[in-house]
Amino acid sequence: MEALSRRLDLMDESEGDGSREAASAIRELVCANAKNRSMARTVGIIPKLCERIRMTHCVDAIGALRNLAANTHNAAAAGELGAIEILVDVIRAHAREGTASLEGDDKRVVFAAASAMRSLCLNDVTNARRVSRATDVLARVTAVCDGMEILEVGVQVPVVHVVIAGNH
Repeated sequence: MEALSRRLDLMDESEGDGSREAASAIRELVCANAKNRSMARTVGIIPKLCERIRMTHCVDAIGALRNLAANTHNAAAAGELGAIEILVDVIRAHAREGTASLEGDDKRVVFAAASAMRSLCLNDVTNARRVSRATDVLARVTAVCDGMEILEVGVQVPVVHVVIAGNH
């Protein structure tokens, strides 16, 4: 937990490369460690990553968010913090409508954002619903990411119906 907290502090204190390196370290710390993924939520890393992604489109922060999404609670928390909407904006900024291919940093950012969105959807149906509303982004990702599908092909996003007692 101390290592995660130190990286979170570095993200707060640093700009540019220092913050990117902190996000990269977080990405690695949570990659294959379920305990670290759970602790990351506890120490407040998810909101910091979302803010970093919103401000800089940092691939390392996007990768850390993707890795954190392997934990169901993290995926839900990230969705509640607007991660899907942030990633949608990132993709729209780097893959303009009608773009058939990307190169360099734009391609890296779009691939990373699409991968993070996919991970966030795999463990949280509410996130899948959020993504399904961004049909323009789904089409852009498929066009520029070698056919990548964020939502599984043929999988229907369930619609939740709420029944209020007495109003059937």
